[in-house]
Amino acid sequence: MKKHVTTPEAGRWVELVLFRIYKDTFNDTGPTLKLFNNTRQQCAVRVMLQAVDSDRKPVDLTQADLDTIELIDYSSGEPLPRRDAGQPHPDWAFSTHDDGYLWDESLIGAVQHDTAASPESTRPPSADVQHPAPHQSVVTLYVSTSALSSRQIAARIPIPSSDTRTATPVYITTNSIGADDPVGEGEDGQFNSWVNVRPSAFPTLPITSYGATSGDGRLAPVKVGSSDYFYWVNEHYIYVSYNGRELGLRSVSRSAGKQEGFSIYGNGSLNDHVQWSVAYYAQPGADKPENFPLPPLATIEVPSPSVESGGNAEPPASYTPLEMFNRCVGRIEGASPARVVVGLLMGNLAGRLLDKEKKPVAPVRSTPIHIVDAYGNDHALTLSFVAKVNELTIAKM
Repeated sequence: MKKHVTTPEAGRWVELVLFRIYKDTFNDTGPTLKLFNNTRQQCAVRVMLQAVDSDRKPVDLTQADLDTIELIDYSSGEPLPRRDAGQPHPDWAFSTHDDGYLWDESLIGAVQHDTAASPESTRPPSADVQHPAPHQSVVTLYVSTSALSSRQIAARIPIPSSDTRTATPVYITTNSIGADDPVGEGEDGQFNSWVNVRPSAFPTLPITSYGATSGDGRLAPVKVGSSDYFYWVNEHYIYVSYNGRELGLRSVSRSAGKQEGFSIYGNGSLNDHVQWSVAYYAQPGADKPENFPLPPLATIEVPSPSVESGGNAEPPASYTPLEMFNRCVGRIEGASPARVVVGLLMGNLAGRLLDKEKKPVAPVRSTPIHIVDAYGNDHALTLSFVAKVNELTIAKM
């Protein structure tokens, strides 16, 4: 079969003498890559290629050339959407950059209980990455998906053409099924290599995997800070425990789709020791609370003691939750990249919860929270008061 050749321009490449898509070892043949199907996690795919000019002399590909490489479906040849170009992400996509979520196939293997996995499929993805020889180039692309079915993925690159009027590019691809191509050097100008991407859903975990100390999801309080005031602070720790390990966490938010603050607050009953409480939170690893207090809550008004023998009292005193927090503890004591810390600021004097215009705010006794782990999985929970405003519980949403 005739090789792909175009009318050459000076210094331009006209064909490839090496073109292979692989995992992390160049000689992999149809390797399997596993990833979670949460659209956030990405698996790294390598593409190595070498070009020559019309005299079959090696030509170094430019960055502009390398930027035209795409991932395609091996069977159909259809390109995957390029996510960093703003294209839609219906079920599969690729990107030229890593979004920073961890990719650990050993964890995914544990999820799938895949005891038959080959050593290549469980090795850390950075091992044995091929270093290119002179005039060879290696590009790393990142695949993400929401699908559950495996897919064979190949690569393609358009051949440069001197005719700028050509509307339809001609591609060299790695999905020539009949080509005998064991090392990426092709057969009669055709190349045949692919990677098999196997998505997996993160399993459903019991509530006891999220930091609760009992089956009802009640969180254990940890006293922190000073006890010198009429208010004090407890911290509560929410984590994601899987197979005996606490997973690293990326973020926490009220919403699954965007970063939104959350809080719960309210007043206790007349005879309760805790008369009011306000919850706050921190991002995983952060030592300061975020969005504290969350609007509309602005201040807490408490009565002042009588200072005159005649029984007259001073006007009520107003405090911001943040000034109370700073005076009592000032930082997140239990900060950890593997925890979401939810604190509870409480007081034993009757108090009114007010907005910035000194109007009472309605209590918020429950809120959704979404914890995204370091692998991109979203854990949807509900944070609530139990019976009293000093008791916190979490439940699966």
